Amino acid sequence: MKRFLSVLLILAMLVCTIPSFAVLATAEGETATAWDGTSYDVSWCDTADSGAKIDGKTYKVTGYTAEEAKTYEISTAEQLAGLAKLVNAYKGDSFANVTVYLTVDVDLGGKLWTMIGKNGSTYSATYAFAGSFVGKKEDGSNAVISNLTVKDGSTSQTCVGLFGLYRGPLMANLTLKNAVIESGYGRTGSFVGTAGVAATFRNLTSDAKITMTATTAWTWTCAGGLFGTSYNATDGSGNVFENCVFTGSIGYKDKNTKVQGCGGIVGFNEGVATFKNCVVTGNISGVIDGIANKSDHDNNPRSGVGGILGAAIWANSKAAIVMENCYVSATLAGYQRVGGFIGSLFSNPGNNANKFTDCQFDGMVVSNGGDAKAAFLGYQDSDDAKPTFTNCLNTGVASCRSNGSLKMGLVYGNRPATFTNCYGTYKALLKTGATETTGLTESGKLPADFDATVWEAREGSYPILKNAKAYANPDFLTADLSWIDAASLTKAVWIDSEAELLGAFRMFETDSWVFGDRKQGDAVFNNMMNVQFSGIVTEWLKTAPYTTDTAFGDIAGNWKMPMKTDGTASAENVKKLYYQTTAASEGKYGVRFAAEIKGSDWSAAELRLVATYTDAEGNTKISALRKEAITVCYSALLETLDGETAPATPAEGYVWIVLDIGAISESYTNISFDICASVTDATGTYYNADYAVSISAPAAQ
Repeated sequence: MKRFLSVLLILAMLVCTIPSFAVLATAEGETATAWDGTSYDVSWCDTADSGAKIDGKTYKVTGYTAEEAKTYEISTAEQLAGLAKLVNAYKGDSFANVTVYLTVDVDLGGKLWTMIGKNGSTYSATYAFAGSFVGKKEDGSNAVISNLTVKDGSTSQTCVGLFGLYRGPLMANLTLKNAVIESGYGRTGSFVGTAGVAATFRNLTSDAKITMTATTAWTWTCAGGLFGTSYNATDGSGNVFENCVFTGSIGYKDKNTKVQGCGGIVGFNEGVATFKNCVVTGNISGVIDGIANKSDHDNNPRSGVGGILGAAIWANSKAAIVMENCYVSATLAGYQRVGGFIGSLFSNPGNNANKFTDCQFDGMVVSNGGDAKAAFLGYQDSDDAKPTFTNCLNTGVASCRSNGSLKMGLVYGNRPATFTNCYGTYKALLKTGATETTGLTESGKLPADFDATVWEAREGSYPILKNAKAYANPDFLTADLSWIDAASLTKAVWIDSEAELLGAFRMFETDSWVFGDRKQGDAVFNNMMNVQFSGIVTEWLKTAPYTTDTAFGDIAGNWKMPMKTDGTASAENVKKLYYQTTAASEGKYGVRFAAEIKGSDWSAAELRLVATYTDAEGNTKISALRKEAITVCYSALLETLDGETAPATPAEGYVWIVLDIGAISESYTNISFDICASVTDATGTYYNADYAVSISAPAAQ
């Protein structure tokens, strides 16, 4: 057995720890009996002379009057499957002027679900639900539909979700839990594939994982966390989305997937739509005809990725988008036309009713090339859109590369927009042509012009919408981005506080976010910013001696967070990095890192490190440590082999540089280190190698 002992403990390292908060959990209801995937119950529906014919009987799915105000109550998964059976057996609109209440939680058991309301051979030959569907539990909470599974591999443009086509006036008080949806070329949403018209959707929550598989860019291939597409009525009235929450993800099966509108609540909207008190978290990735190259559909108005709404176009002179009290903390990725609230806005000529009030972007817009990305609105097609932003706050990170320079703005482009009492945590480049009153928010204080009934100040952090408190990312509550100046991104910046460190970590996340096998991001910040870390941090005292039976392990090169951006990767000058843990003692243990560098004729050597971990209370934390200008190198470390101690030498022509950290609590979990070993020559040329490793607490001796 091969073991190592260090000759000398040479470095007293500093570590900073950023406090965080545990993720809130909701109470679980009683578990329902799971659906078997085939059974259905239609006995709850009245029979009639004409209507839906099932098993030799005819059920009344049409002919109800508004005065009748007919209601049905369903209380099993089989009865919900019966609703799908009834609607899909009648060509046309079913259950108009009827309210169907779901009175209990139901479990669909992960079995394949057939949408309630489907497409016929053409879009006009459809089977649609035209009533209201409402949760109505005795305790007043949302009715939960768990383990919905939909897989639609059709190559035609279907409508995919719990409901395929929904033409009723109301849907309310429902939660989708553990939903999984896979769709090819459809209008896809976890609740509804295609919604409208002039309906109200209220108190809806979904954690669905939505995966798109289309490999051809069809015009109507859209994905929304809750609704794929939304339409307004012929009189110009539109759908209202109120208290809607999406905490899931939208992504792709492989790198060839192609989708148009993609949004957290709605993928694509035509005409009027109002969003109130909506919240979106999670990951939303939209690709416009490919990931790496510009699309043939770049000018298609249905193209866009947005936190609330992917893309919007006008359908008549009354068309407008209104957002109030909406919060987005999602990671948004796409080649272009990506916005924290809306990806792409095409407005009716002469209309200027697009209004955003008391909205907050707290997420990340990931840049992977292309233009038209911003914290609020990714793209507007003409001067006619004229969006107005009032009392809106950007506490997230958004950037795009344009003509070789980095842009960090609220709205992309040079179209007219108006900002009133809008603030941000960093100095964004406001678009040309905008009129604005903007400034940096001050941690722990509420701007004087913000309504205290809508917003809440947070000590040591930035304001947050009150309706979003339960959904705020606990890892980033104290992140400080105020050191970013979008107008001077290339100048050197020193990170010298715990909050700024967390802000830097969040910023660089936009360079490295990965969904499945597709990497979203082209390292915009890493390539264009010069960020340095100074050694101001709280000390992790090194108390554990390196008397250990744990052998050195190789660290693979797969770095997640850059700590210096102007170095040259060089496996020749920085050959290999190894790590070793001590045995645990009194609830603590240590880690030693040793790097092989070529010779000792360098003006400086460095080992830098960022650590993320989960503490005993379940909070995710981040630490950084840095040692500049290492002056002690080692030609050997002691090796213990079968009880005998002897020098262990590095590769020929190389020496060791060593980093020791200690007093790591055994209670910490999910510990990962991103490490940079580097050397600098007399001309100032910097060579480095980047590594990442996850470490588990060793067993006590």
